Amino acid sequence: MLNKTVIDQLRQKVGAGNVYHEREDLLVYGYDATPEIAGVPDVAVFPENREGLRAALEVSRSEVLPSPPAAPPPASPEEAPLAGEAWSSASPG
Repeated sequence: MLNKTVIDQLRQKVGAGNVYHEREDLLVYGYDATPEIAGVPDVAVFPENREGLRAALEVSRSEVLPSPPAAPPPASPEEAPLAGEAWSSASPG
């Protein structure tokens, strides 16, 4: 579980409305179609722009939080990700 200071840093740098940290908000981010893998993240962050993404990653690095690896570039414009992609930090187990 993340401490309040980390949540406050993310909310300040990325915007309070872009940081989800309440358990009921995070349940939907804890699973996908992958069998036998599940876990509720400690936080989900939805940066609105590159500056917000950069700020979220700075907090992640300074607090030694996991963040997803960079995705390879899309092969075509149709495969490009939609705006508002998220990163999350999940505790193992």
